[in-house]
Amino acid sequence: MGEPWFKLKATAEKSGVVVFSSNYSLYHSMSERVMRSLEALSPRVEQYSIDEMFLDVAGIDRCVAFEDFGRQLREYVHRIRP
Repeated sequence: MGEPWFKLKATAEKSGVVVFSSNYSLYHSMSERVMRSLEALSPRVEQYSIDEMFLDVAGIDRCVAFEDFGRQLREYVHRIRP
């Protein structure tokens, strides 16, 4: 489990750490966009959690190298904007 903020605050501030509060509605919205976009790339997907998904890429290596597919996937996700 993580440490409570009050125990870390002094050390973090001395180290120049900047802390922001989370925005769960934005995180959820972005997660949904990423998940829906990835569903377009694979016929079989399974969403595991709010920010984890499994894609079935069986046979993709007959069309493109796995490394190239991974790079394309990353570029595709990076183009998604809030």
